[in-house]
Amino acid sequence: MAVSATVTPGTILSEGEAVTISKLNALGTPTVDVSGAVGTLSLSDGSVTNAKIATGAAIQYDKLATLNTGQLLVGNAGTPTAATLSGDATIDASGALTLGSGVVEAGMLATDSVGASAISANAVGASELADDAVDTAAIVDGAVTTAKLASGVISSSSRTVFTSSGTWTRPSGISVVKVICYGGGAGGGSDTYDYDDFHGGDGAIVMDYIDVSSVTTVSVTVGAGGSAGKHHYNGSGHVIAGNGGDSSFGSYLTAGGGQSNNSNSGPISGGGHGTASSSQDTALKFTPSDLVNDTYSKGGTAAQNWTQYGAAGGAGAVVIIAIA
Repeated sequence: MAVSATVTPGTILSEGEAVTISKLNALGTPTVDVSGAVGTLSLSDGSVTNAKIATGAAIQYDKLATLNTGQLLVGNAGTPTAATLSGDATIDASGALTLGSGVVEAGMLATDSVGASAISANAVGASELADDAVDTAAIVDGAVTTAKLASGVISSSSRTVFTSSGTWTRPSGISVVKVICYGGGAGGGSDTYDYDDFHGGDGAIVMDYIDVSSVTTVSVTVGAGGSAGKHHYNGSGHVIAGNGGDSSFGSYLTAGGGQSNNSNSGPISGGGHGTASSSQDTALKFTPSDLVNDTYSKGGTAAQNWTQYGAAGGAGAVVIIAIA
């Protein structure tokens, strides 16, 4: 590789010029201009140091030694060394860093570091939660709203109360419901001798958990409360109190209405309580006295005077609660 040099003397003497010692000394400091490429044979080992590289020289990456895909330069006892990223993370040729599955544990997260805005919509489902992973102590007051719950799982409409007959439609995603049927209470009457004998019978109350995964709708029947009556021993003006109506949830559960005392032939026992039937194996039967603050199904009370009417029976109802 050719190199050219131009040598300019330190001084030039004119013809007949007197030679002095200083002029002779100047001849020993010429200027040398070198052009062309300097080959490797022209540079001694270690002659190019950091100080000889200009600031901002912008040495191109392709002038560096090659690296394999996924390798980084790491310091190794002061020496830059090519190393492949390994362990819990990998990096591709575009620089994208990927964390391994399951490498971020709960202990690595600062308290409250993951908020609602950091969780993608529908990212956390039932399969991502361990059994009993979330308890009431872990839920901030007001944090769970109906808007944040999947449609049909738990919502403000998960409890449906029928006070008149109709049709129940299964919400999306629901396969099991808790159903409570209340039969209507019978009406009460009156008598001169013993008014307690003429109270109306309570309607039955029956409850069960029912698999509704195979149905879309269920017919609901709600029994009315029996009308009030006026009983008089062998006298005129005898008005029979009405029986309570049956309440049912399809063919699954039926709560019979209470029975009134329909006799005017003398003091007898009060009206009979309703009976319950079920196509399920685990149905439970109750009476209003078994429940707290419940007005459904109660039999009407009797009047203390035969000239008065007793009380009408309490209406029935059907309550359906979506479970899962």
